[in-house]
Formats: sequence, structure tokens, C-alpha cells
Amino acid sequence: MQIYYVSFGSEGENFPLLMAIIAPTSCLCAMFIIRPMPEVRNGDQKTRLNVFSAILFVLAAYLLAVILIQNYIDVGRQWRAVILGGIVLILLSPLWVIFKPGSDGDEDETKECLLSPTEASTLEDKIALLDEASEMANETSMARNIGLLEAMISLDFWLLFFTSACGMGSGLTTINNMSQLGSSLGYSSQEITTFVSLWSIWNFSGRLGGGYISELFLHSNKVPRPVFILITLGIMAIGHAIIALAIPGALYVGPLLVGTCYGAQWSLMPATASEIFGLKSFGSIFNTIAVASPLSSYVLSIKVTGYLYDLEAENGSCTGAHCFRLSFFVMAAVCVAGSCVSVVLIIRTRRFYNSIRH
Repeated sequence: MQIYYVSFGSEGENFPLLMAIIAPTSCLCAMFIIRPMPEVRNGDQKTRLNVFSAILFVLAAYLLAVILIQNYIDVGRQWRAVILGGIVLILLSPLWVIFKPGSDGDEDETKECLLSPTEASTLEDKIALLDEASEMANETSMARNIGLLEAMISLDFWLLFFTSACGMGSGLTTINNMSQLGSSLGYSSQEITTFVSLWSIWNFSGRLGGGYISELFLHSNKVPRPVFILITLGIMAIGHAIIALAIPGALYVGPLLVGTCYGAQWSLMPATASEIFGLKSFGSIFNTIAVASPLSSYVLSIKVTGYLYDLEAENGSCTGAHCFRLSFFVMAAVCVAGSCVSVVLIIRTRRFYNSIRH
């Protein structure tokens, strides 16, 4: 968006063309960079990953500040270029981490040279124990790397499918109706654009934070990942209720909760599916579960939100909090139902996550 502002200003006619060019260009550039990477057992890798995560959060905070400033102040093209320069600097900062003095290989060789034979043997024993523990966890997995058809006849698959439909479907419905929702509540077009931009920030933060936090609690406090599915669905229900009540600032607070948890769902679902069903057919299993999002969104958008909006509309348009109130209460109820189902999933998978704990 900032590239577009610098290049074309605030006019929106050329934005679809820019997006049509950037998306395939990014994919073409990535084709020459992305490659399989060998597994590396090195504590420094985790440190670098944490640094990359911190940089991404800094970028999200920077964009949040920029969006809010541009909502209240009409900055000129020169300042937009400065803002874009700041974004580019943040995006290039990971290069310092990658190319900083001292490669992993050199560090590993140095550490290996400093180790005595006894220490090296102890280190090897610890690595062997870690490998054995990982293999035992895989063996005690409830699914043991099952295929798609075998997964689809299991109750766990449909529990995940249902929770995905409740969370992702209601979140997608919210963003699809953000424009009409803002108009019905009397917000300006500039504010509605800000809401959509902020949704992208919350969505990104949820995807990064949901995966990171659930991974942290899984390995440090042994909290099963489906617990976080339960938490995000509960928070989404609160967010939908806030939007339905149309309290002052509802479109700032409600989408913050819904968007963040919607993004977190997209991190939690694939991780949970891979843990429960294994990696043998992970791609086909998760993508089948992900079908729940557009299916649920279609029902909630067309059969619920659209239908109820048409009942309230006069002469094709509707103004006031009543336009979407019942629709968002329905989506809040849907998320509560998903929370109840996730409790069942937690109970059914406790044996597997207990194996990770041991």
C-alpha cells in the first residue's frame, strides 16, 4: 500500500493493476531463492528465529503507527517516500543477522574442537536421547501418519473441520462485510479504509503470535495446542459481540480481537493437524480442513448476514446499528459453539499431548 501511495497517490484506479504485477513478480523472484534446507541442531538458529520474529513485530508496529497517522494527517508524497524508506530498512535488517560475522559452521567446528572426548560423548548421548524421545512421541501419536481417507473417517478430523468453520468462516465474513458495516454505522470512507488496513495488521500479528506463543507454551508448559484454539474462538465471540453492540469505537476494538484470533487460527490449524494426523498426507489433510473456511463464509455471508441485511434495508441500503446486529450475534454464537467443540478435541487428544509431556 505504501508503494502505491508513493507511486500513484491516494487515487485507487491503478491499485488492482499494481497487485496483479507484484504478486507474480514476487513468486518469480522467490523461485531462485527458496531451496530445501538441511536440519540444523544449533541453539543459535532459535536465537536468529527470535530476532526475525522481533523484526516482523517491529514492522507491524511501524505500519500500525503509519496507518493511524495517515488516517488523521494528509501527508505529502515526500513524507510517503520517507515512510516507504523506513519500511525497506526494516525489511532489509534481517540481512545483518544472516551475514553477521561468524557462521554456524565455524561456531560448531570451534565448539567441537574445544570439547573434550568425555564432553563430546555426553553431547552425543543427549542428542541420541532427543532423537529417541522424538521417535517415541511419533509412535504414540494417535494418528501415526495416516492418509487423507483414513483421517476423514476419524472424529478428530471433523472436530477440527468444525472449529475451522466457526473461527475462519466468521472471521472471513467479518472482513467481507467491513465496508457495508462501516457505512451503516456512519464511518467515513477514509475510516473504513483504515479499518481494513488495521485488519491486515491484526491478521498478521495473530498468525505470527499464535504460532509462536502456542509453540512456546507447548514445549515449556506442556499446554496442548487445541487449548489455544479454544481461547481464540472465545475471544472471537467477544469481538463479534462488541461489533454487534455497536458501542463507540466498536470497529476499532471488535476487528482487533476478531482479526488477531482469525490470523492465529491459520497458524494453529495446520500445526494441530500435523501433530494429530502426522506429516504423511499433511498437505491434503490440512487443505481439506481449510475448505471449511470458504464454505462457512458462504453460509454466514449469503444466508445469514446478507439475508438479515436485506430484511433491514430500505431502498437497497441500511443505516444504523440494527443492520448487522443480529448477524454478528449469530457469528458470536457460532464461535461459542466452536469453543464447545474444541473442548471435546482437547479431551480426545490429551493422550497424545501427554506423550509429548513425558
